[in-house]
Amino acid sequence: MNRIDSNEETTGTDKKSALRRYLEANPSLRDLVKFIFIEKRGILAADESGGSIAKKFDSMNIDDTAKNRRDYRNVFLSTPGLSKYCGGVILFEETAEQKADDGQLFGDFLLDGNVLPGIKLDRGLQPLPNFEGNTYTRGLDDLPERLEKYHGMGFRFAKWRAALNITTDASGKASLPPDQVIDINNTILALYALECQKAGIIPIVEPELVYDGNYNIETSALATTKIIQNLMEKLIAYKLDLPGVILKCNMVLAGKQWKTLSTPEEVATATVTVLSKTVPKQMGAVVFLSGGQTPIQTAANYHAIRTRVSELPFPVSFSFARALQDPALNAWKGDNNNFDEAQTAFSKQLQKVAS
Repeated sequence: MNRIDSNEETTGTDKKSALRRYLEANPSLRDLVKFIFIEKRGILAADESGGSIAKKFDSMNIDDTAKNRRDYRNVFLSTPGLSKYCGGVILFEETAEQKADDGQLFGDFLLDGNVLPGIKLDRGLQPLPNFEGNTYTRGLDDLPERLEKYHGMGFRFAKWRAALNITTDASGKASLPPDQVIDINNTILALYALECQKAGIIPIVEPELVYDGNYNIETSALATTKIIQNLMEKLIAYKLDLPGVILKCNMVLAGKQWKTLSTPEEVATATVTVLSKTVPKQMGAVVFLSGGQTPIQTAANYHAIRTRVSELPFPVSFSFARALQDPALNAWKGDNNNFDEAQTAFSKQLQKVAS
């Protein structure tokens, strides 16, 4: 892959960004994965579903309107220097149809800023029959058509999330997600990934072990190992090109309701150990979700993991939403008079996480 300067400006008569010129050469998915993570960059997840962003806005008394959602995403997507820290941004489908201040669709705006646009393609969680309290992810029915659409709009990666839970009974005994639940969710992830690569789009596969539970870090490690091993078996069985796949997973840490907060050192050791055992060395990259951790907690745990990346044979980076966005949201408050203040808060948080 030819190196692209993520901060290159367009000059002279050539108004195309370095990324647009690169895409015209039709790079492989493997090379596009490498582009995203040049110089320790990560991915901004700006893809909260309608329900998630409604709850976020409601907590701050912000009206949940299309305009406010567009203005909120615009804080992040138009922040100067975004490409220094983020090689890609995941958008919600609504945002992909909205426009930046210059009148361009947000995907085109990102491409001009040397940031690869990605898209969240799952249709959300649905209760799994016969497995009370468990879910599967919808959206396979019209996936090929949507992939074709977004590829035509310049999107070159996509994300699909599955959510799995550790449950605890009245006596405090924790139970891992049932084998059948893991298997169906990972089968769907593999089918989605297969369609993505067929369409020329990098799949991000996200089998999230939900943080909001009452379990210790050892139980988290057992569950995460079980989930990722099963997914890797599916990806290999379906003949996915692993260097053209990104795994997005939880850090290994005790659940939010557990009596003791896991230390960054514990999180780093457990997470690196699990990834070493479960992820093939050919994997394009592994990125972490923040999963309900506070911005401070996320940054501390991520930095501790980064000190151990030499032990892993694949790139490791971040794909955070709340952990990057919350300081900016608290500054913006739904009022565009606070726009500059919100962008400053976002820039500072990006630097804090990515440094």
